[in-house]
Amino acid sequence: MRSELSKNIAIVAGAGLHSKCEALSIYYAGIPGPDGLRTLKNTSLELTRSVHWVTGIEISLPSDITLRLETYYQNLYNVPVVNKLNSRYSVLNISQGVPENQLENSGRGRNKGVELTLEKAFTHNYYFLLTTSLFDSEYFSGDKVWHPTYYNNKYIINFLGGRDFYVGKKKQNTVGINFKCISRGGYRYTPVDIGRSLEEKRVVTIGSESYSQSLPDFFRLDGGLSFRKNNLRNSWIVMVDIQNITDRANVFRKRFVYADGKITSYYINSLGIVPVFNFRIEFQSRRLNQ
Repeated sequence: MRSELSKNIAIVAGAGLHSKCEALSIYYAGIPGPDGLRTLKNTSLELTRSVHWVTGIEISLPSDITLRLETYYQNLYNVPVVNKLNSRYSVLNISQGVPENQLENSGRGRNKGVELTLEKAFTHNYYFLLTTSLFDSEYFSGDKVWHPTYYNNKYIINFLGGRDFYVGKKKQNTVGINFKCISRGGYRYTPVDIGRSLEEKRVVTIGSESYSQSLPDFFRLDGGLSFRKNNLRNSWIVMVDIQNITDRANVFRKRFVYADGKITSYYINSLGIVPVFNFRIEFQSRRLNQ
């Protein structure tokens, strides 16, 4: 729904019912039984479903700039979980690995937040897009308690922009500069019960505090430079993109290890600087007169 309050101001609202399949590894993972044999027990899982609600205001500003402020709520149900009172497993937190237990569609989840978007359309040879989201993400597992999700990093700020410069005798060629910056809170992890871990000589987490702790904040800056040569029948483009220009060692996960009678921990970091080179040729089809 969109309602125009004036020439430059509009109220927007929407609702949707969504469903999705999980990764194939969820359905076809071999689940160990009492005899130690692995069998397929998750192939009959239903689709995960969610109801989305969103409302906001959109303001058109000078210079082809649009400002949007939206608030949203997502109610997820039919989420596959391990339906046991001592389990906090939910597919909403899965980023790697496969399940080791039979799953049921009895879990839930909820996401709520506010988003601010400032967008400049690609006119006058440049564009930019700024998005800021403040949110909270929770899940309901087999222990019948709401916990923060692994992805509940509370905020995300994205900024991207670029500009084209026309070069050549006839200004038919293009040099483009683009960049992207993302800043967000860290992913979550579950703290370790040090005393119990030392007693049992293995890593034991505090289940009641599932994903209650946050990793360090994430920051990444990407940049790119391109040149486009336009000919009569074809064009060729050469591009160089550099991901994570600042070579920041962003933390992806935190691991705990029991060894030699003590608990140690270490970070798993994402990649550093990643250069990407691309060369492309585009051909223009010849229009035939009828």
